[in-house]
Amino acid sequence: MLSRVEIFSELKNLKKIRECIDKDARVFLNNEKDVYSLVVSVDELCSNIIRHAYLGKDNERIILITSVDESFFFIAIEYFGKGFDQSSYQFIPVDQRQGTTKKGRFGLKLLEHIIKKKKTPLCVGLDPDLTKIPILFHSSHDPIAAFTHTILETVAPFCAAIKPNFAFYEAEGIDGLSALKMALSPKPNDLFIIGDVKRADIANSSSLYAKAFFDYWQHDAVTVHPYMGMDSILPFLSYSEKLTFILCLTSNHGSTDIQEQPLANGKFVYEHIASLAMSWNKNKNVGLVVGATKPNTLAHIQNLTHASLPLLIPGIGSQGSSVASLQHSKFSFSKGLALFNQSRSIIYPEGNFQTITEFQDAVQQKVIRASNELRNVMGWS
Repeated sequence: MLSRVEIFSELKNLKKIRECIDKDARVFLNNEKDVYSLVVSVDELCSNIIRHAYLGKDNERIILITSVDESFFFIAIEYFGKGFDQSSYQFIPVDQRQGTTKKGRFGLKLLEHIIKKKKTPLCVGLDPDLTKIPILFHSSHDPIAAFTHTILETVAPFCAAIKPNFAFYEAEGIDGLSALKMALSPKPNDLFIIGDVKRADIANSSSLYAKAFFDYWQHDAVTVHPYMGMDSILPFLSYSEKLTFILCLTSNHGSTDIQEQPLANGKFVYEHIASLAMSWNKNKNVGLVVGATKPNTLAHIQNLTHASLPLLIPGIGSQGSSVASLQHSKFSFSKGLALFNQSRSIIYPEGNFQTITEFQDAVQQKVIRASNELRNVMGWS
């Protein structure tokens, strides 16, 4: 398959090139992240050509030619314009751009794309508790691995993201972490992976936490706590192509102990955290964790941040909140971007299951119901 795109040297015309690369790359690449990496890389090269050329003249244009089949993907870029010195251009792989002046927003764009493509803002939490896992998994030599693999296989078509809670894997030591690593290798297509780790420490420690979860685990996002301040968060934010969700107002009962305490200036702690998060969002890669168990407070935070930060919203299902309770509050499903997490209410359906297939059928019913409920609210059904 051969494609050819010719544009005049104006940044507004780059959309045609991005669309061509995105379409043709899917013939050759199976992984959504690889497709996006290629699109972003070609886009950056072409934008550099345009920025270093005299814009808007008829004889200054860019021609993109792609040739693709199942065995290779060839890209040729030909440019006609003055002022661009190809020898001075330094290519930086998309996964190594943290700390550069380019604000790629890759993580946010990837999440937006997956939500739009799958028409669901549902996130499924992976909380493998040996006391809750159906007995039939205990006959496996590695129950955690078998359960995680089964859940992933079942929910992946019906959700935009998954959120492995590391506590459940770490509790089983190396075996538990190996089970998760095996389940996520290779990274599932069309799934945004959020490491629910709630880490943050002094800067040198946070740097290693960030390296572990973004480089080794290759997660698209993590959760962190803000208690130790900006220098404990910045190492995560330096990965400008990843998202970092900061705990703001959590869904547990104990959130009142600290997060809802008033400060001397009259603000609540959670309001102060939301304001700080906005000021730290230089790379457009900061999000907030805000529980659904207090819908009107969730709506208040949404308004306080002008819906400018993506929200990770736990608390629907086993923790007592519901989509209906959010509908009856001041929260807006149409403002900004939000992921709605459900864990136990999906991955632990009631029943005595005799086979893996029976269990998968029950989980599938739960995840489809949860996804469809959100689709209806969003008007995507």
